Amino acid sequence: MSTATPPAASRVLVTGGGGFIGGHLCRALQASGADVQAWVRPGSGATRRAWLPGIEVQEVDVRDEAALASAIESRPPDRVFHLAGIRLIGNHAGNLATMFQTQVQGTLHLLKCLGPDVRVVVAGSCEEYGRAATPFDERRPALAQTSYAVSRLAATLACLSLASPAVCVARLSVVYGPQQVGEMFIPSLLSACAAGREFSMSSGEQTRDFLYVDDAVRALMMLAETPAAMQQVVNVGSAIECTVRQVAEHAARLAGHAAWLRIGAIPSRPGEASRYVCAIERMRQLTGWQPQVGLEEGLARTLAWWRDQQAKA
Repeated sequence: MSTATPPAASRVLVTGGGGFIGGHLCRALQASGADVQAWVRPGSGATRRAWLPGIEVQEVDVRDEAALASAIESRPPDRVFHLAGIRLIGNHAGNLATMFQTQVQGTLHLLKCLGPDVRVVVAGSCEEYGRAATPFDERRPALAQTSYAVSRLAATLACLSLASPAVCVARLSVVYGPQQVGEMFIPSLLSACAAGREFSMSSGEQTRDFLYVDDAVRALMMLAETPAAMQQVVNVGSAIECTVRQVAEHAARLAGHAAWLRIGAIPSRPGEASRYVCAIERMRQLTGWQPQVGLEEGLARTLAWWRDQQAKA
């Protein structure tokens, strides 16, 4: 059974370290005593350094094999968390080609440059399962149906086809928490709740598996220290299926603005999965990991962060 503590004096690389999950992971690794380096997109280093105090931040484009190889050579890591990726909405060839450059080619550039003794945890997505039956199980075929999911699944298959380095693909469910911004459902919902704005959404009958970011980070760290997890896919989620409408109504109650939800005001996205929940028995058996932050507590923590941001604005 593994723990979330990296080995003593381990050199850890986090690609995508400037992102939502990556930033939380970098800080957790730093707190555990690891020597952490974060790779961020070129041009974003200044803002990301302010977000990651005390952590070495390098601007590296994973699509640039020469720059990537030089960065690895100057600081060979013992552990790698590969979170760099791009998400584009819309199923057409241009989007798929762009995402393949980062998700697939970027991943292969990285693995090509790592030594055989390095352990790598690659962040995948439960969206890779697509039309598969629920709960999503690692033993069943993935049936990706969006361009993003196809690019992630292609990267997963590429990782598992290689003899070295040792790679675990962590298929994450819908991760949320403080410092997540953008157009995803929970940050959009909670930013509106904190500001007292109306929030327009679909009927919300689709289900999702929501996981608080601290639990996701702890799972990634535990997988990196679990040799038996290498060369396979491991789901990381809550294993609890709830409707998007239930989440919206609970968040609105927390904020005291239940009447401001406009449920059914917009249509569901074409091709959107109607059910989405993952099985996590493999993760439990390998590491003993269990989610510790329930949805109600996670939403309350995240809403408090949004309110704090509103107060600072």
